[in-house]
Amino acid sequence: MIAPGPDRHGRRTRLLLLVVIGSVLGLAAVVYGVVTGLWASAVIGGVLLVVAIYCAVVLRRLRRDDPS
Repeated sequence: MIAPGPDRHGRRTRLLLLVVIGSVLGLAAVVYGVVTGLWASAVIGGVLLVVAIYCAVVLRRLRRDDPS
């Protein structure tokens, strides 16, 4: 059974992984899409970068609000 309440450490880890993986894959997709002219790939990479930036903002807010 899952314990009630937020699992802040697990949430931070997942957000950090999303930021790292999303940034790397998003940047690679944007570069690949621009170089090869496949704009769909560049758009998908841009979306991944936006998601990574959003996760970074949420992660920063979690770290700032944490009293420990």
